[in-house]
Amino acid sequence: MRSLVLEVLGETSEPRMVSEFVDALAKHHPNRAPSTAVVRNTLESLVAKGIAQRTRTEGSVFYTPSASSAVGGDGATAAPKVDEPVPDET
Repeated sequence: MRSLVLEVLGETSEPRMVSEFVDALAKHHPNRAPSTAVVRNTLESLVAKGIAQRTRTEGSVFYTPSASSAVGGDGATAAPKVDEPVPDET
């Protein structure tokens, strides 16, 4: 389930409610019928790991990809790129 939710999370940077994730998962994977509770728990797990961010607005909870993590369209989190070599400490 985590990889499926990551796939949907990586599709857009727009804030989404849990119900939108459930609808998107049902559309992309009609053979799977995840419950709202399972999707919410998966998203909360991603928030705890720093992969997703949770915001509350007017009583609603929205989830977005974390700015510090790069979630690709395939649902994989990208490793940080190293632009400069690390200097030797000699």
